[in-house]
Amino acid sequence: MKIETLGNMIDVVEKHWPFDETTYPELHSLSQEQKNLFTLKHILFHQIKAVAKLTEVCEVVDHGKSLDGDKLHVAVRNFFINTLRLTRAAGYEEDGLKTLVRLWVEEKHQP
Repeated sequence: MKIETLGNMIDVVEKHWPFDETTYPELHSLSQEQKNLFTLKHILFHQIKAVAKLTEVCEVVDHGKSLDGDKLHVAVRNFFINTLRLTRAAGYEEDGLKTLVRLWVEEKHQP
């Protein structure tokens, strides 16, 4: 599997994390709008779990313990994968994301 672009990464994540009736039987009885909302909600639940793991990894440092680099990398990876899946579920493709980031930069860094 070759990953060369942001769009390709999104495709790979979507392929390995499908929102279909086989994976989520509850989707069978939902309208398309309800399926879309289920998908967004479920991805956000995963994102919340990823934030909790990041917090857990970093919080121990406040108590004098060492940062566990391996756990940090896994948590960051999962957060990023959730973000990629969320972008597709929200209807964005690579070019749309580039536009969003460009507009954000322009907004944040106005002279």
